[in-house]
Amino acid sequence: MDTHKYLPLIIAVTVLFYLFDLYFLKSWTKFIKEHKWNKLFYQIMWGIGIFVFIVSFYSLIMRIIDRMPHQIERYLYLTTAIWYLPKIVITPVLIIKDLIKFIIQIFKNFSYKRQNLITEDIVNQKSYDNSDEQDFSNSLEKKNGLSRRKLLKMASWSIAGVPYVMVANGMINTTYDFQIHKSEIPLFNLPKVLDGLRLVQLSDIHAGSFNSQKPMERVAFLVNTLNPDLILITGDFVNFEPDEIPFIYNSLKALKAKYGVFGCLGNHDHYMSLEKQSQLIEILQSAGINLLINSNIKIEIEKEQLQIAGMDNSSERIQFGDLGKALDGLNNDEPIILLSHDPINWDREVRSQTKVDLMLSGHTHGGQIGIEIFGQTITPSRIVYKQYAGLYRYRDQYLYVNRGIGTVGPPVRVGIPPEISLHILRKASNLA
Repeated sequence: MDTHKYLPLIIAVTVLFYLFDLYFLKSWTKFIKEHKWNKLFYQIMWGIGIFVFIVSFYSLIMRIIDRMPHQIERYLYLTTAIWYLPKIVITPVLIIKDLIKFIIQIFKNFSYKRQNLITEDIVNQKSYDNSDEQDFSNSLEKKNGLSRRKLLKMASWSIAGVPYVMVANGMINTTYDFQIHKSEIPLFNLPKVLDGLRLVQLSDIHAGSFNSQKPMERVAFLVNTLNPDLILITGDFVNFEPDEIPFIYNSLKALKAKYGVFGCLGNHDHYMSLEKQSQLIEILQSAGINLLINSNIKIEIEKEQLQIAGMDNSSERIQFGDLGKALDGLNNDEPIILLSHDPINWDREVRSQTKVDLMLSGHTHGGQIGIEIFGQTITPSRIVYKQYAGLYRYRDQYLYVNRGIGTVGPPVRVGIPPEISLHILRKASNLA
């Protein structure tokens, strides 16, 4: 990986996590002291925080020197994700709460001083016969106010535990909960004999995100039960190294499709030296993956042609793709399926500019972390990508963005399960 290129971003994100954690720990300590609870409640949290800080700092150094983590280091890195991820939600809420409290306090102080100036003379001239009763009333009101504030604080800290529950649930029930998403895609140029052709798409395997071979073995089993005619893999086989492949090699070899397994490269498949990338390509090809790197192939099925093109990764920062070369020599009157890892290329080069019938992409992971509210998935990926997950259409052209198999960054999915896509091609008799 060209770590030096991304080092400022990596350091900035890491420092942000540290600052969020520090603010969280200080707020928690203040809360415990205000309630006069046992100081062990915050001392234990500080101890965990220091341990996780050391682990995450060590992990950062390992990434900078491009060393593959050992098995125990993977589990330790997982602990940092569990510890830091919820702070993305919790700490901004604490900051906003404290900021509002600060503003309200300033306003109260200002109002109090102003009221004193107005009523000072009047108060000095009046005497109250019921002063004891009024003092009692003020005292009771003060106590009730304090009780309400304590209750609200308790409730807010209880709610702060929700993000931890979400992350834990994601680790246990979501990260390896492979979902099959089925779509029927009508193609205008599809011959009738190819109606019903079954394509299975995988994407973003990220072999280095797995701690064992079992997840990918499960994927291979599910894919083969779908009885695919073609298997198409849209990039990011690894995180950073060809040495990650042993986790998925046997499962890749086990993938079976009537007309073959094809793939393109993703951005992570370029985060290595050219020598290592050559090793990666050789290993993938030996596993039965026919890589289309700015190239194409025509598959004859019942005397009809299905054209598969593969574009090398092309994104905002990495430009290895050559769409013209990938489509060179193809017949526009016959169906064209394009494999292009990054969906950004759909609007930039494909839609309305080519005769590509269906483009298959990945890269976004569907956001990897998100929540569903009123039927809408809320995830940061939707801010960055216009097409972030699922099927999109523009006239007679289609784009499908796969949510990915593995993970990158935090080795956890929350609310966005990993996806195996089953695309059934249909003959479109007319354009709707």
